[in-house]
Amino acid sequence: MIALSDRRWPFAAVALLVVALAVAVLPTGCGRPDDPEFYVQQLASERDETRRRAIEELTRMQERAIPAIEEGLQSDDPRVRSACLQVLGRTRRISSLLTAGEMLDDPDEDVRLQAIETVAELSAVWTERSTELLGKALRQDNPEVIQRAAQGLRELHEAEAIEVLRQEYEQGDGLSAIYAARHLYEEEPAPEIARFLLESVRAGADDEIEAARSALKELQDRIVPELVEFAGRHGGRPEELLIETRDDLIAELNRILDARRAQDILAALGVIADEPSVEKLITDMQDTRLQSSWRVAAADALGTAAASDRSTRPLRRRITEALNQTMDRGREDNRVRIAAAISLCRLRQDSGVEYLLTQLDRFQDIVGGEQRLSGSELDALKELRIRAQEALTASGEFVVEPLRQRLTADEEPGPIIIWAAVKTFGELRVDDTVPLMRRFILDRREPTEQRPLIEVREDGQLSVEVVLPNWQEPDEQEVRALIDELEPFRYPEYVRWTVANALRQIGGQEAEDILAEAAGEKQDFVDRLRANQDLRDYHMRAPVIEGLIARHEDVLFYVRLAMEQLGMPLVAQTGS
Repeated sequence: MIALSDRRWPFAAVALLVVALAVAVLPTGCGRPDDPEFYVQQLASERDETRRRAIEELTRMQERAIPAIEEGLQSDDPRVRSACLQVLGRTRRISSLLTAGEMLDDPDEDVRLQAIETVAELSAVWTERSTELLGKALRQDNPEVIQRAAQGLRELHEAEAIEVLRQEYEQGDGLSAIYAARHLYEEEPAPEIARFLLESVRAGADDEIEAARSALKELQDRIVPELVEFAGRHGGRPEELLIETRDDLIAELNRILDARRAQDILAALGVIADEPSVEKLITDMQDTRLQSSWRVAAADALGTAAASDRSTRPLRRRITEALNQTMDRGREDNRVRIAAAISLCRLRQDSGVEYLLTQLDRFQDIVGGEQRLSGSELDALKELRIRAQEALTASGEFVVEPLRQRLTADEEPGPIIIWAAVKTFGELRVDDTVPLMRRFILDRREPTEQRPLIEVREDGQLSVEVVLPNWQEPDEQEVRALIDELEPFRYPEYVRWTVANALRQIGGQEAEDILAEAAGEKQDFVDRLRANQDLRDYHMRAPVIEGLIARHEDVLFYVRLAMEQLGMPLVAQTGS
């Protein structure tokens, strides 16, 4: 026996006690700390740090840990099963993927979610099988599981996985279709997918509505046009979602330079139609530093805001004043002024209607005078012309009398105002304007010294010789000039076919009589032109005659179409 001095004995006793305690706390039946089974048991610990350390050690052991992991997946404790799945996700083996796939049916939601994570992590091992397993999870009935499965498929970025999402969106139903659509949009941002989500937020079970709303909130900055369209037509939840984005939209508008994106945001502010939105729209409409298309979109959106049920009376007054100020600025861009007038017209303001009619009457002069406009800018101005006419129709009976006055004034109206008036009368079915339309489709032009009338006789002979100077390589401008000289009718062909369509829309005996007369006269003229093709020197003016025939056959097409739709007998068509 070793004798200990009285001084050393207390220290030795303490050391022996520490060792005894350490042995006592070792789990019964546990192996050494580098044994996988030891760390699998540690996964049941209440301490996060202990579980984290156990996962790290099991991951480090890789294949050596697999038997213990598989045993852990049978544990009654869902925390152990979930942690074992985390380790499997880091082993990069096909067997790990297959084992994780079997856990997709685990009774515990958290374990199923982790199984999805593991399958997605192991997709590089076997992409096809991972896609199949995630597709299976996508058709479960738990919202969290379905959402995570759809996300996992998207994050694979594989054609097969995206196809699974597409098929579920197109052919599935309920939550699976909604979550598939939400994640498919990330890969293929199509308007119809956004509209599907918007439809889903309006109807369905509560969990489907909530899922669609959540998806729309996540996508809201990318589906502004669809949100605007849908909120404008249906209101409700889509409108609420749009309103929630107002501050973010205004902030984005203050920092972007992309006019196309700005147009979407401006339209959204018009639907939101509250004071901050309106003030931003007015500011942008009147800011001459911005592109015209940007400012036009702001003017359009102000019209939408003023017409909204959400707009207050003071706000409508503020909008009307701002639109009138912009329209009345003498040196303002015509496109912006016309856009402001269109919005005023939609609001049934006399000032807007009068300005639009004046601009339509002067349209050719406006286009011809703006020499510095590019081709795209001219196209934009022409598009505004069409929208101006649409605004007149949308104003209804309010604009009928001003249009009638323009057509019956002492001063001859221009062809654009005639086109706009006739089209509006037809769309509004104003039957007492039919007599006004007769002259616009039948009147022949009066000869002038600068533009004498060239007669086309029944045998095709021309009263004046018409020959292209360089008929072998004809100049297009010369051809157009000669076609205009040979034209016997007073108004352009687009006015005449618009009259034919308006007469069809209005109907009645007087409209039918005008159409029958127009069909006879135009067919007779086309027949005479065709007779000219048999003359020996026809080749010297062929492009002119062919161009004139094409012009009148276009008008005849609309006249015949109107007659057919009114159930009238058609004039016999000759030639080919």
